[in-house]
Amino acid sequence: MIFIPPFYFYKLVNFIVYCLHEAVRKLFRELVVTMLLLYLSSPTL
Repeated sequence: MIFIPPFYFYKLVNFIVYCLHEAVRKLFRELVVTMLLLYLSSPTL
C-alpha cells in the first residue's frame, strides 16, 4: 500500500471529477445540438 498524502489525493480526485464533468458537459451539449438539428430538420413541424 503506497501512502499518498491527503492533499495530493484530494487534488487528484478533484482533477478526475473536473475532467468527468467537462466530458459530460461536452456530450450533453452535442446531444442538445443534435436534437435541435433533428427537430428543426423534421418536416412535421
